[in-house]
Amino acid sequence: MELSVVVSPAEIAGLPAQDLSKSTCLVFDVLRATSTMLAALKAEHVLIGSFANLTAPATWLTQASPSRVLFVCSGTGDDPCLEDALAVRALIDRLRGSTAPLVLTDSAILADLSFQQAKPRLKDVFCEASNARRLLAMPDLAADVAWCLALDQCPFVAGLEADGIIRVPS
Repeated sequence: MELSVVVSPAEIAGLPAQDLSKSTCLVFDVLRATSTMLAALKAEHVLIGSFANLTAPATWLTQASPSRVLFVCSGTGDDPCLEDALAVRALIDRLRGSTAPLVLTDSAILADLSFQQAKPRLKDVFCEASNARRLLAMPDLAADVAWCLALDQCPFVAGLEADGIIRVPS
């Protein structure tokens, strides 16, 4: 299984359609996603992942065993965001030891290195991310940051279908 990481909607929109059609895109959106999911819609499968459902996409990917998985980080505007990259790497950790060998591209290795460095103080590093800082500064939304970081609150993986509806794949 080849794993790649795309860090913004602009980057995935620039990928050739034939690359996407041969991929399973797993959109990681810790804090936002609509434009990213729509940009990934040409992929064979578009799944939605975060810290909140980390085990479910790992299980789906292990069972489906696609040849190529493209992790798409929603980012903030045209910029990459730390929280999505950390969630991607946490999922890569879950995939290690699955039946298929993992081949990490350079972008996945970068996500891996950042996660390994952040792992001992993940909550603190997560709260340093620009989106987390923005939410923490808003009293009505500050609790969302802890919720976004909590593991496996949602025991399912959802997928974006060609008709634009998000469903739980069978």
